[in-house]
Amino acid sequence: MPNENDADKRMAALMEEVVKDLGGVEENDGGAPYRAMVRIWYELRDNKPLHDLATEIADDNPKIVEKVRKKVVDLLFDALFDKAIRQQLEDTNKEHPGHVCAFLQGIEDYLEDGYSKTPLVTPLPVICFDDRQYRVFRRPHERAVFAPQGKQLDKLEHWLKRHWIAPSKIKGMKIRETPDTPAARGVRQESLALIREGGDCKVFVASFIDGVKPEWSPRGRLVATGLTDEEERWKSVEAALAKASQEKARIVIFPELTLSNILHEGLYRWLRDKHPDHPFLLVLAGSFHVKKSDGVYNEAQLLDRYGGLVLLHRKLTRYVDVESNRTEGIKRENRLDVLDTPLGSFVIPICKDFCDLGPHLERVWEYVNADWFLVPAFGDTSSIHAHEHRARELRIRSNSFCAVANQHPKGKPEPEVHGFILGGATRDNNVVCPGDKDSKIVHACCPPNENSNIAYACETMPLEQFRSKLPGT
Repeated sequence: MPNENDADKRMAALMEEVVKDLGGVEENDGGAPYRAMVRIWYELRDNKPLHDLATEIADDNPKIVEKVRKKVVDLLFDALFDKAIRQQLEDTNKEHPGHVCAFLQGIEDYLEDGYSKTPLVTPLPVICFDDRQYRVFRRPHERAVFAPQGKQLDKLEHWLKRHWIAPSKIKGMKIRETPDTPAARGVRQESLALIREGGDCKVFVASFIDGVKPEWSPRGRLVATGLTDEEERWKSVEAALAKASQEKARIVIFPELTLSNILHEGLYRWLRDKHPDHPFLLVLAGSFHVKKSDGVYNEAQLLDRYGGLVLLHRKLTRYVDVESNRTEGIKRENRLDVLDTPLGSFVIPICKDFCDLGPHLERVWEYVNADWFLVPAFGDTSSIHAHEHRARELRIRSNSFCAVANQHPKGKPEPEVHGFILGGATRDNNVVCPGDKDSKIVHACCPPNENSNIAYACETMPLEQFRSKLPGT
């Protein structure tokens, strides 16, 4: 069993390695501060005695934490002017041993200043450590501004506020940034312009009560081959798009298995040709079964305002229909792509990917703390409750904004079954209280005064906290 002496020894060794990493800044090694940051995160996350020792030292000595943090920042900036810093970092560590949390804060402050000079997101270095690769993602605002654990100094999240880190592979699942396509670059540029404008970013989730359902393969595993009435569903889609435009939504989300591959083409044309003046930044076109050369996938596409593909996700799990005891006939993907923008990082898990409590995916969401979870779903009330549980957990842990567009398999217009949004501006400063069931969630519904085949919800994310990170603001 590890003891206190083991933790003390490991702390001393860790600080030596961190100082060595940071010394690389002298040689203009841009990856050096990231290596040090990943090393600290990796060691403290996976070694509880070391984590407890580090946070206890920091909690007991707030004035020294501030002194060491400022010293680390100053020394890293000194290195930019060809001043040797390695010996001074060693001296700082000898004077105040064990203050790894203060070093972590200093590294983040140094990196934050660099981001303010180049606010348009570019990929961060992939860090190799212990024969594994790690991906670092920026946060456009400090996670601890709203999240309750930000007030708890014994949590690693308090000391790493402006980044999240994930291994490039988790339980065989690959984690990567989405390819840097023209569409992705365009979304980053438009996100930056939106932040400069200020105001709010409105999110719109939609669900359909038009009676249209997926058409399933007659036997064997469940494969959606189309919809029972493509024309009727398209009318509902157009109504939802019109309502979202009226609401001046920036992000629109449709549910799982609601827009067939035929309707995808109609959506592309609507965005690109028929309504070029719409306000949307991103549209999640639900998901549908798509046949590829190596099998059938449940595929979700996040589109830009012109219908260009920005982020692709293929479902990681399979849906099981309890009544027929038939399993979704898809091939499971083993990759999760992340879109990084000035508004934060986006992922688009499909239904069970998001709410499954099995150890395989539970481990993924322990690491992937994206800023935005846009989720197309297909399930009943119990499924919605599972999605709410996951959303609350992510909100508490990493201040994530979660928006779920859900379609009931039978098209029932039940309350609270159409989806929800958690994390907007109107919910008590975005703080989620465990056990508080309803007051922080906006559920999608069909307003009684609207004669429509759609249910929807709108919620806003204030952009002032993002704007404050830009140069000259």
